[in-house]
Amino acid sequence: MTETHHAPHHEPVHHTPTPQPPYYQGQGGGLLDAPPKTTFVMGFLAGIVLTAVVGLFFIFPSVAQNAKNGKVAGTTTNSNTNTALAVTPPAAGDEPVIGNFRAVTDSEHIRGDKKSPLTIVEYSDFDCPFCERFHPTMQKISDEYKGKVKWVYRHFPLDSLHPNARKAAEASECANELGGNDAFWKFADKLAGESGQSTAEKLTTYAKDIGLNEAKFKTCVDSEKYKQKVQDDYNDAAAAGGQGTPYSVLIDSKGGKTAINGAQPYESVKAMIDAKL
Repeated sequence: MTETHHAPHHEPVHHTPTPQPPYYQGQGGGLLDAPPKTTFVMGFLAGIVLTAVVGLFFIFPSVAQNAKNGKVAGTTTNSNTNTALAVTPPAAGDEPVIGNFRAVTDSEHIRGDKKSPLTIVEYSDFDCPFCERFHPTMQKISDEYKGKVKWVYRHFPLDSLHPNARKAAEASECANELGGNDAFWKFADKLAGESGQSTAEKLTTYAKDIGLNEAKFKTCVDSEKYKQKVQDDYNDAAAAGGQGTPYSVLIDSKGGKTAINGAQPYESVKAMIDAKL
């Protein structure tokens, strides 16, 4: 039920008509014959239309040029490849559903004690800037939780954004072949420290820097012998619920899983770990 308001009653009052100026009478029917209020409104609307047209004239060429260069709103670009970088990580409310992914084995790229009660499986892209930001966080976790947390690295190259990332992933497998697990992590640390630098020349330089045989490294990379292994990791990332990089899963001693979505800060990852210990 609503309250109804009634207008107060007044006696009718007679008003003597006031003579109007000529432009109220609409003799010519044009804009200049309209009342001042109407003229003002029409002029105001015309000003808005004119401003919009002028704005589009200056803005549209810039938008078109950005589209031509591969720039997308909300992203930055890599000066070396001129391609859009990784998309912004999903918001906290958009947590992925963790799917079934392959069990961790001792033959994988593991940093830390293999018998550690907690495991963090990271699906990552060597040319992803967010992965570069997250890498030091995981290095610190690995150093400060020795014997408690092991770090497992799996490949998740986002080809459409980082065309060199898949080749970098294959190169890291060659580093592992030639120098073992330690060589893999040394190579990974160099790649993660300079995301977007995975050119053939850079990959060879990194291999030499960590003491690998240059000729054997080049032969291995050119053979593409680890192409399927990288693809298998990619497929596993998708099965695990990964929608972007970095995407990690914290596995506790009872097999419980917690998603670590995006480049979470050290304090956030630490809190997740402490809750599981």
